[in-house]
Amino acid sequence: MNEDGDSLQPDRIEQVASLLEPLDDEAIRYFGSRPQHELTRVTRRVTAQVSQSSLQEAGGSLQRILDVILSFDTRAPDPNVRQGFLGHLFGRNRSLSQFIRAYQQVGAQIELISRELERELTSLLTDIVTLKKLFDKIRGHSEALQYHLRAGRQVLDLNRDSPQALHLAQRVDDLAVSLQIAQQAVPTLVLLQQNSEQLMSRINMVLDNTIPVWQHNMLQTIAIWRRKRADGALGYLKQTGSALQESSSKLADNARRLEQQMQEGVYDLDPVHESNRELIEAIRGGQALILSSEEATRSLETELRTVGSKS
Repeated sequence: MNEDGDSLQPDRIEQVASLLEPLDDEAIRYFGSRPQHELTRVTRRVTAQVSQSSLQEAGGSLQRILDVILSFDTRAPDPNVRQGFLGHLFGRNRSLSQFIRAYQQVGAQIELISRELERELTSLLTDIVTLKKLFDKIRGHSEALQYHLRAGRQVLDLNRDSPQALHLAQRVDDLAVSLQIAQQAVPTLVLLQQNSEQLMSRINMVLDNTIPVWQHNMLQTIAIWRRKRADGALGYLKQTGSALQESSSKLADNARRLEQQMQEGVYDLDPVHESNRELIEAIRGGQALILSSEEATRSLETELRTVGSKS
């Protein structure tokens, strides 16, 4: 939206300039007043919309999920480490129970916050639609104001010696300030819309992909521990029964068979920790978008106050 752009139609400029015929105080006073008032009204709505954006609410929910995830310790005894019979009875059982309880608590909190995020996705979509409508209105009213500016300057150039020249010059300057105020709002409006769209995409990714993968890996970890615990108990009973009932050669065969089973049952816990890191990074990425919008909002408010003070 450049007030000196070359895209303005000459015929329409002449049509707007005719509103200043005759060139008197009344014609000058109302010249461009309609697009100016409409543009001022829409610009104020932009400021209010930016301040009431759902980005902050979504940011609060993302922060709560992040706090919950960070409070959950994925570290636990490695299921690949062999333990004695007492370890199976006390150490591993207790660690597994603690992990399950912690996972259930964290999972319940994440479920509640995820529902909040789903509601906030609807609010973000409403924000995006509203911002787009405001942008279209600003563009339309700004174009109308640009025609009045070009026409007003054209009439002023032809009437420099008129008694009304000073009055018209002041009116043109007033219209130019209104257009400048609107132009200050547009970059923030566009940024906020883009950030809302990106945040929607990131929240959908967290809800539809990252959290389900995280939950799957946590459940897989529990299953791995239970499997290894069952395998270890079974191996212990086999060894005990064989010691009482079979010869030393049979014991050796059982020991070798058990060793092979344990070697084949090695599990990798790296995906568990990796999914936890991915979820944290996805949430922090959404928070970065919100911080960017908050900075743009503060910049917009400062610019509007500065420009407004000059009008």
